[in-house]
Amino acid sequence: MRELRTLAVASGLLFALSLCSPSQSPGAGDLLKKVSEAYTNLKSYHFEVRATRSFNTPGRYISPEESRTVLAVAAPDRLHFEIRAQQNNQLTVSDGATTWTYLPQYKQYTKEDGALSDVSADAEPSEDSEDEDPVVTARFQLVTRFQNIAQEGKTAQLLPDEEIEVGGQKISCAVIELKLDTGGFQVSPVEQLWIDPKRNLVLKTVLKSKRPVRNQQVSTIDTREWTVARTDQSPDDDLFTFQPPRGVKLVQVLDTPFKPADWRGKTAADFTLKSLEGDEVSLNSLRGKVVLMSFWASWCGPCRHELPALANLETEMGGRGLVVLGINDEKGFAARNFLQNHNLTLRTLADPKHAVHKLYGVHSIPTLVVVNREGTVVCHFHGAVPENIIRGALKQAGLE
Repeated sequence: MRELRTLAVASGLLFALSLCSPSQSPGAGDLLKKVSEAYTNLKSYHFEVRATRSFNTPGRYISPEESRTVLAVAAPDRLHFEIRAQQNNQLTVSDGATTWTYLPQYKQYTKEDGALSDVSADAEPSEDSEDEDPVVTARFQLVTRFQNIAQEGKTAQLLPDEEIEVGGQKISCAVIELKLDTGGFQVSPVEQLWIDPKRNLVLKTVLKSKRPVRNQQVSTIDTREWTVARTDQSPDDDLFTFQPPRGVKLVQVLDTPFKPADWRGKTAADFTLKSLEGDEVSLNSLRGKVVLMSFWASWCGPCRHELPALANLETEMGGRGLVVLGINDEKGFAARNFLQNHNLTLRTLADPKHAVHKLYGVHSIPTLVVVNREGTVVCHFHGAVPENIIRGALKQAGLE
């Protein structure tokens, strides 16, 4: 979802910086207010957008990035989101009672009771977040941002009208250019909006920016063109239904190399493994305890550094209900020998067939999973984390 996220961050930066700008040309401000009002009053809509991101780097050719997005909403709580990009495809559908998310290239889908939270409709994407929900990004990019486009102080210039084609229909659009001083930022964006003056909807945007990369100025042009912009009727009911294709797998948590599994907020999947001592341990048998699972291996440097701290945490908090489980997929006596040689007391379960590693989407180690007393995952860390962060996760799980 990198295409959506990057473009949304650039648009968000433009919006944030424009609050510092002092002027706008006659007519532009009034039109932006009408745009803001139109998007604020949207109840149901169906947008389809083609996005292209092109680069101009001296002495180097970078292929353009292309994506297509579908975002349809029917009041009060039905939603259809689809992204088709070069690296990633996703479909999210909610009929108000059930929400499905489907990743075609990985043949996985999830099914959850309930509609998508309304919070995501007003959220703004974070530049630093690699885990940004693409639905949040799309809603900001195609709706929420334009609700706020008429913020006081925005610099805007009205350019000559221009005719564009949308869905086979030619529409004469007003064109507004937003230009601003970066105020010290390393990005200097200039954006143009093509606006249908009859409906006050944005039908095309072009965002141009420059930034220094390794002593070179990289120019970027982000173009979004609406191929469908329908707000006068409720979207087709077919958009809000989902029938899993043959051969796809229902999973509790989506797990892909592009985006590692995130079990936070989910009920921890049960499993049964044998400990290094030979007794069977099931996760469900520990319900009522706070469980810290550590996926580790003796050859893993960060794991070797982290394990003593985990063993000490169980010694300190075991009387208050903490159970630390190591999960190791090495064959033979590697795990047992490592623990003995380092005088570590850590209950470790053998997973030589990688069944639990696969269940929890472990692609790298160490991986930590914290489960509260009710069996819900409250934290899921990929990679080593400081002890204070682990303690904070245990506190979140109910251990004071």
